[in-house]
Amino acid sequence: MLSARFKKFSLTALKVISLSFGGVIVLLFILPLLFPKAVSNKIKTWANNSITSELNFSKARLSFFNHFPSLTLTLYDFSLKGSTPFEQDTLMVASEVSLGVDLSTVFSKTIRINEIYLTKGNVHVQVDTDGRPNYNIYQSTAPSKNTKDDTSGAALHIDRIQLEHCRIIYNDRSLALNIKANDVNYVGKGDLTSNKFDLYSDIGINSFDLSYGGVPYIQSKKLKGNLITRINTKSLDLVFEKNDLKINQLPVQFQGSFSFLRNGYEMDFQLGSGASTLAALFSALPARYLSWMEHTDIDGDAELSASLKGKYMAKANRMPDFTFKIKVRDGEIASSGASSKIEKLRLDFITRVPQLNPDRLNISLDSLSFQLGQGHLLADLDITSLTKPLVKARMDADIDLEQWTKAIGYDKFKLKGHLVATLKADGRYVPNVSVPTFDFKSTFSDGALQFEDVPEPVKNIGFVVEAYSRDNSYTNVHLDISRIHAQALNNYIRGNVQVNNAYSPNIDANLAGLLHLEELKKFYPLDGVDLHGDLNINISSKGTWLPAQKLFPVTIASLKMNNGAIRTKYYPNPIGKINIDAMLTDTAGNFNALKFDIKPVAFEFEGQTFNLKAAVDNFNDPHYDITANGSIDLGKIYKVLGKEGYDVNGMIKADLSLHGKQSDAMAGQYAKLNNKGSLTVKDVTVRANIFPLPFHINDGVFRFADDKMWFDRFDVHYGKSDMHLDGYLYNLIGYMTQKDQPLQGQMDLKSHYIQVDELAAYTGNNDPADAGAGMPGVVVIPGNVALTVNAAADRVNYSSIDLHRFHGTLAIANGTLTMSNTGFNIIDAAVVMDAQYTSLSPKRAQFDFRINAKEFDIRRAYKEIKLFHDMATSASSASGVVGLAYHVNGRLDENMKVSYPSLTGEGVLTLKKIKLKGFKLLNTVGSKTGREDLKDPGLSEVNIRSSIANNIITIERTKLRIAGMRPRFEGQVSFDGRLNLKGRVGLPPLGIWGIPFNVTGTQHNPVVRLGKNKDMDLQEGKEE
Repeated sequence: MLSARFKKFSLTALKVISLSFGGVIVLLFILPLLFPKAVSNKIKTWANNSITSELNFSKARLSFFNHFPSLTLTLYDFSLKGSTPFEQDTLMVASEVSLGVDLSTVFSKTIRINEIYLTKGNVHVQVDTDGRPNYNIYQSTAPSKNTKDDTSGAALHIDRIQLEHCRIIYNDRSLALNIKANDVNYVGKGDLTSNKFDLYSDIGINSFDLSYGGVPYIQSKKLKGNLITRINTKSLDLVFEKNDLKINQLPVQFQGSFSFLRNGYEMDFQLGSGASTLAALFSALPARYLSWMEHTDIDGDAELSASLKGKYMAKANRMPDFTFKIKVRDGEIASSGASSKIEKLRLDFITRVPQLNPDRLNISLDSLSFQLGQGHLLADLDITSLTKPLVKARMDADIDLEQWTKAIGYDKFKLKGHLVATLKADGRYVPNVSVPTFDFKSTFSDGALQFEDVPEPVKNIGFVVEAYSRDNSYTNVHLDISRIHAQALNNYIRGNVQVNNAYSPNIDANLAGLLHLEELKKFYPLDGVDLHGDLNINISSKGTWLPAQKLFPVTIASLKMNNGAIRTKYYPNPIGKINIDAMLTDTAGNFNALKFDIKPVAFEFEGQTFNLKAAVDNFNDPHYDITANGSIDLGKIYKVLGKEGYDVNGMIKADLSLHGKQSDAMAGQYAKLNNKGSLTVKDVTVRANIFPLPFHINDGVFRFADDKMWFDRFDVHYGKSDMHLDGYLYNLIGYMTQKDQPLQGQMDLKSHYIQVDELAAYTGNNDPADAGAGMPGVVVIPGNVALTVNAAADRVNYSSIDLHRFHGTLAIANGTLTMSNTGFNIIDAAVVMDAQYTSLSPKRAQFDFRINAKEFDIRRAYKEIKLFHDMATSASSASGVVGLAYHVNGRLDENMKVSYPSLTGEGVLTLKKIKLKGFKLLNTVGSKTGREDLKDPGLSEVNIRSSIANNIITIERTKLRIAGMRPRFEGQVSFDGRLNLKGRVGLPPLGIWGIPFNVTGTQHNPVVRLGKNKDMDLQEGKEE
């Protein structure tokens, strides 16, 4: 009976539980379908009101199941632009961004977003040289009088942030700091809405890189950590209380604090491993150095610590102090099964960089020592400063390199030989001025090197080095490398080199080498490459090398190859019949006797031959005799060489003969020249180090006649830009053979479209995945080019400004671009401009321009031209026609942006006929003086003269006529909108009596006071 009741009760309970559970599941499916638009629309409204940059996504979906049990609105194919000045660059892209919704607020007017999930995202944080970041995209909605009636929407009350398989790049140009984190998984929890809260974080990074000043300090490290961070949002203080991290196998503790100051940051970071092991320390090295650790026993004690402490204030040029220490005791390194080991390893290393100033850098290697069998190494080093380092060093080494490679277990090659070296150095190194006194001696004997997977070694490797300077003079530096020798089968190199006097080098060198290319793969690993032919090198040189005085050592040098060939796995047919016979000789020790002779360089490929013969003698007045005949299919040659990732399919065809002397060309004695022929290029891509993109030559014919190289049918594309060139270059021989000779010429350039920003120099890496992570630059003007270009372009775009019907004369000389008689249309207004532009470095440029625009639409100029927007801040409330005649000069930063503190200039803005609407300055003056006619007036034929210096626009006395009144004003306006103006409202009938006033505050919030004011200037801004 009891059993039956229990069974019935159990079945009833099971039904209730099943129905309840099923109901919950159904409800989880149905609820998002009942009010998807309500939730979505409120979040979209919040985003539109709170996110100041461009946000895009392909679709949105409300669900409990994306991040169960949270109700989330998931945005797919999400992208978000950065804040000024990076509004054109992407801050974040992700396959999914989910916003978690607090269920208790679903039916209220304001939905609370309490969770953020980012899945498979790329986050690219950038900070420019002025410290302006790209992540200032969120603005909280200020409370208003109608708050009670307007609370619908959404609000941020974040309790959880989660990142899944994301990539983060942090590129701070103000600090020269670059961080890359790949495959980031992060969960952060805490009451982020409180003024003070603890943030609990779990983080895992599969690959972490950090570089400072272009120098990599951490590469490809795995990071794992549990962190507790105390955050005060009112004081903007962060305290890192408990932070246990793991860098590969090295556990470290991180503590410290970080505070935001008005003009920078204050930090106190302490990182330490505590008492750890040498094996754990080695695991923190970059991944490419760690393969040998798998079969290597590493023992010993190690300790690592680092600190970064102080204030960072870019404008005040204040930086924190950096310290880094490593200590190793009783270290041992032995590969498994090795008969010898590195033991008694001791290291004391400290680096200090006060104020992060390289001139105050100190590197102290107090001791580095170990024993290896019967050998040893003892060393200590102290370096202070980088620009003019003070060096003190000692070293004594006696090492059997075979024992060394066996001990560390490196198996990529086998190395043998006995190395003995001693060094003493003491003194300051100043480039071209002084060197430390030093004495360095080294011998290497009985050496051998055998690479993995090849049968033969390079053997009999040896050399003797002696270098010293008895005092600090460059002229007493001596270097002697003798008994240079290495042999592999029947191949060899041997010789000696001696150099005395580093300031004016006196050289005595003899080198000879023979390489049978067919034997190369027997002692050097070559993957899928077959080589044929014999390569002979012989050099004998003795004398002084001083180009400034046209001195060259007496020299006989030759490079020869007979019947060479190269075949690779990338292409079935070889480049064959390679013949090279090149000689460099100088019989008298000067540039007059210097001669370079190629007779010939020739090869055959795919049934096409190419031959080049060139002879140049007397480098003071080059006498040249050059012939080139044949065709080169660049696309197929790149395939032979295995250059993957390059889209090169071009063809070069040469049929030219050049004969003459540079002096005859410069003197116009063209009858003595015999230059003729052509060089044809088609679909060729050319790269130059100073430009980030390649030039693609669609069609081009270089025609040689007399002293000129003519451009015929020359069409080029660069990025989005297209150019058609006609004209000529001359002084080619002088340009190629002498450092101080410019390339000269005259060109006509026509274009449909030119994008100037694409020409900016780029100093970052070439990894396409890291585009934008490197350092940008200005447009670089070559210093050794003297060129006149008559340019005409339908459209030119610079920093999102379109110039139409551009025409003018451009002259390039001495690293400066001069534009004269230049005209163009901008915002449908005709403009005349003369300008100069000089690139001071790849990251800095200066400009000087005079511009005259008789009539243009002031509203369009304010909206579309940033420089006008910043200089004429009051134009925001104006409409109508104005004119401008202005002269401005200043500097550009590496983003080709104007450095406003550098601007100086003067000119006049003419108000032809405008209407002011909502102009707070005049409206406030009208209210204060009781003259309502001053509000929203119309103005015509008013000349506003002004000058610019140190971030301040100074306006001369300007008189107006408004409804019978005669107001006037003068004073200062800063580029950030601060005001310091004074004036007078002249009353009818003739303005003899008037009401004085002064204006302070800002453009958006002017403060007007009646009466005379004390003269006080705005604080000027200085260029850094």
